[in-house]
Amino acid sequence: VALVGLLSLALAVGTEVVPIEIGAEIWGAALFTGLLATALAYLVQTHAQRSTAPTHTALILVSEPVFAALFGYLLAGERLGWRQLWGCLLILLGMMVGEIPRLKRFKS
Repeated sequence: VALVGLLSLALAVGTEVVPIEIGAEIWGAALFTGLLATALAYLVQTHAQRSTAPTHTALILVSEPVFAALFGYLLAGERLGWRQLWGCLLILLGMMVGEIPRLKRFKS
């Protein structure tokens, strides 16, 4: 995955005229994003998915927009409107409803 990203970046930089000078800071950010925030994150995710049920994995992955909104609010100061808050609430309620059968099996 990271190799494909780096090859795509090299092809884009090699064939396009870049109007700005790309310094070490930008290359460092691109490498960090490509290698750690993307490739490593997917490797950890697929490894963790092997040890849990498919339904549980789906419920975890569906919560991604909720956590993105939460961290956008906490770290970037983004503001959520009523539609976004309702969306987060519906996602969380859907997760809870999806967990009910698993909880019933756990109790019995």
